[in-house]
Amino acid sequence: MDFIHPSCSYRALPTVISIIAFMITISILSCTDSPSGPVQPDFTIVSIVFTGDLTGTEDIRSSIRSYEPECRHEQDNGQPFCQVTVTWNPPDGQTVLSYTLHRSAESGFSSGSRVVGTTTDTLLADSDSLQWGSTYFYTVSALNSDSTLLWSDEGSITTPDSPLPAPSQISAISLPMGRCILNWSQCPDSDFSNYMLVRRENLLVNEGDTLGIFDSVQDTMFVDSILPVYVPRYYHVTTTNALGLTSESNILKYYDGFGLPWRMDLFWQGPFGFGTYTVIEETMAASSEGEYIFFVELIETEYPYDYAYYLRRINTNSLSSQSMRISRDAPSFAYLPGKDALLISRMVDDGTRFLELRDAGSFSLLAYRQVGFECDGMLVPPNSGFALVHPVGSSSSILLDLSTIGFADTLDYAFSKGQVLEGSGTYIWGVGGLRRLDPITLEIAASRSIDVHCNILASSSGALCFINSSTFYQCDPITLATLYSANLPYPESAALLEEQDTVFAYLYTFSETVTVFNTVSLENTGDVMYDEGMEYVDIFDMVALPQRDEIWCTSRFYDLGIDGAFSISR
Repeated sequence: MDFIHPSCSYRALPTVISIIAFMITISILSCTDSPSGPVQPDFTIVSIVFTGDLTGTEDIRSSIRSYEPECRHEQDNGQPFCQVTVTWNPPDGQTVLSYTLHRSAESGFSSGSRVVGTTTDTLLADSDSLQWGSTYFYTVSALNSDSTLLWSDEGSITTPDSPLPAPSQISAISLPMGRCILNWSQCPDSDFSNYMLVRRENLLVNEGDTLGIFDSVQDTMFVDSILPVYVPRYYHVTTTNALGLTSESNILKYYDGFGLPWRMDLFWQGPFGFGTYTVIEETMAASSEGEYIFFVELIETEYPYDYAYYLRRINTNSLSSQSMRISRDAPSFAYLPGKDALLISRMVDDGTRFLELRDAGSFSLLAYRQVGFECDGMLVPPNSGFALVHPVGSSSSILLDLSTIGFADTLDYAFSKGQVLEGSGTYIWGVGGLRRLDPITLEIAASRSIDVHCNILASSSGALCFINSSTFYQCDPITLATLYSANLPYPESAALLEEQDTVFAYLYTFSETVTVFNTVSLENTGDVMYDEGMEYVDIFDMVALPQRDEIWCTSRFYDLGIDGAFSISR
């Protein structure tokens, strides 16, 4: 609490009053029925005057009464400040040990009063949370030498209206890629001079970027188009009037999901202790809701020599995992949406090949069929009861009845990968280019001679999005005609996700990191940040989990000498 002490007798008070910035005539009120004091006052308040600064330029240190330095911080910054000084006559014939000044927003001090401060003088300044243009009521209590409490009458003062310009309120509307539209309220004052918009990345650092100075009172909007800087941004508006006085808006903390980088979030490392462990490239799949990812592992032992391929399932929430010894050669598999099951092409130790339907959670066998071929392409249209499988080296594909694992039909095309996009269609690629299948007959309905390098994504605009070599494409989902294309770095692995109506490409290139590209502006929005000690990562395959806004990767961590899997998320 701020207070002032006299350096001379009360006779010097007129000198003080003559040099202060503003004086308001006090009204002396009688105390009536106040629980805080007697009905008849024991002594009187002499004056309550405004001793603050309306211009930010006054210096009342030159007054005969000197003020304590710690009470002057409000005016030292060159801004107006609100302060009042209360003086009173001592009670006649009493030995007073101390005085206490009380303040209230209501007359009578029946509730809500606060202690301003205590002094042995007959004068005290109050600048504790005073508001401009507000009325305050004061009374003084005196502690007598015999421990009795004496009370003054009540006085009031209304502080001047604020000389500062009316402060603005700033808000933001999100735009794609972390950009935003900033709006602030218009200053209603007739002496308006300008607004200054400032952006900072750290509230502890005074320096910031001045985004603009606006001289028109109606100029209250700005689009901040910087790229994400991986930290929240803080905005505020300083309003200046014709006298050069300023006021500050609220501080707006802003980020919309692009304030933090995509980085390694969850990390699962492969097992140790029983031979050489390797994750097989390009074997990833994900469940419908993204709660599980699946991939194939190769485990070899030297003494005695043995090898086998395993199918691994990882819970993307808990990182718990389960594996099953599945084949003597690299198997193919596909997830069955709606059934929570896996269709697997495998070869057992004696060389016999099977198509098996297994539960995706327990790997328990549901149905199987012995076959004489290896599969390199599988596609399971949802809710159809059928699956498409392509035997290696064949120019035809087989329509498989999932209820019996029996052959239902043969289709005259080959493929190695496929994907069903709800609301868009069923697509295959890999052998013979990109093709759209009829949802009923699964015959080819449209085709074009182009391959696909990653997952296919149906954007919110309805376009079919994919990467071919180093080109990003948006195509008509029916005719497959190109709607838009753009060149990107050639990826070894890639995946697509959409954020805020913008498609982002996650590219693993020779740079040994995942780089995130905006496929419209072609801006590099930053590299994925790996955990410390995992800087050298070779990524085998990627799968997008749009339900969770995540990318999962199978990878080799050279620093640790292990293979494993990790997620990329915010």
